[in-house]
Amino acid sequence: LCQDDLISSLPLNTEGEVIKLQDRRKKVQSPAEGLDEAVQILKQRVADKQLRDSIITTMTQQWQMDSSEIDLNLKECKVGDRGAVALAEILTSECTIRSLNIFECGITHLGGVEIAKALDTNAHLQTLNLSRNLIGEESGRVLAEALVLNQSLESLDLSWCQIPEKTAVKLIGALELNSSLKTLELWGNNLGSASAESFLRTHQKNPQAARVELSYNILGDSGATFMAEAWKLDLPGNHLYLKENLIGDKGATALAQSVKDHQTLSLFDLERNRIGDEGAIAIANMLKVNQSLREVNLRANSIGDKGLLAMMEAIEVNTNLKQVVLRGNLISSEMVDSVKALKHDIIEV
Repeated sequence: LCQDDLISSLPLNTEGEVIKLQDRRKKVQSPAEGLDEAVQILKQRVADKQLRDSIITTMTQQWQMDSSEIDLNLKECKVGDRGAVALAEILTSECTIRSLNIFECGITHLGGVEIAKALDTNAHLQTLNLSRNLIGEESGRVLAEALVLNQSLESLDLSWCQIPEKTAVKLIGALELNSSLKTLELWGNNLGSASAESFLRTHQKNPQAARVELSYNILGDSGATFMAEAWKLDLPGNHLYLKENLIGDKGATALAQSVKDHQTLSLFDLERNRIGDEGAIAIANMLKVNQSLREVNLRANSIGDKGLLAMMEAIEVNTNLKQVVLRGNLISSEMVDSVKALKHDIIEV
């Protein structure tokens, strides 16, 4: 990602520097005035009376509980693009919204772009959930530009949003310049190894960059290897979560070796991949060394009896483990019966 490309369309001052977000904020009015402004925007912009009244009621109730900040949960409401445009205008108003959940609200790139643009000047929103809206490439690009400027957002969920790989690379690359975001979720966007490579490059340049969640994609062994290189940088956090990513033995081995000495990781989750005995043995060898892990989830892979035996040896060495899930693998019924007969309360087969 070229930083110059990312910021080329952003507002500049006379010295050619990006104008900082705090220099472009409006003077804050009272919370009551902010709520009144939001209500007027909704009345003007949202023709659907039922939807409009629902949003106003939710905002008013939240405001009554906390007059300084509003947590607006519109999950699965039929907000659509018209509603999204109104919400975007509210985000640029004096109404202080702390979190906005618009999960599966029928928003396309038209509404997504307006929400993204609003983040340029919004100084209050901390959590934005746009998952399961088909916002696509253009919205993702504008969001990447917004992340360079916005310094309030802490969590952004773009899972199952049809974000193409090249846009995901821009979003992840924008984290090089962002100091507030802690989590970017990109589950289920059909992302491959280029996204994982961008994650590695970003954390090489900015070790404090946000976590990027990439489960339910198509990283494969190549992407898993890039993720493993990133974990060698001793990433902060307590979970490695890469479910359903076409990861085989090579990728699983690389990931296992990368966290062998990690001291805060408590969950290692590679459910629904393509890991066989070779990968399972590598993970078991890692477990003999790592002392922070408490749970390993390898459900629905291709692990056989050899992998199970390696795991049983590992739990004899590592007494900190609380759970190793191996259900849905290729373990023989005889071995399953043996484990159950031993009444193992750690290994689940």
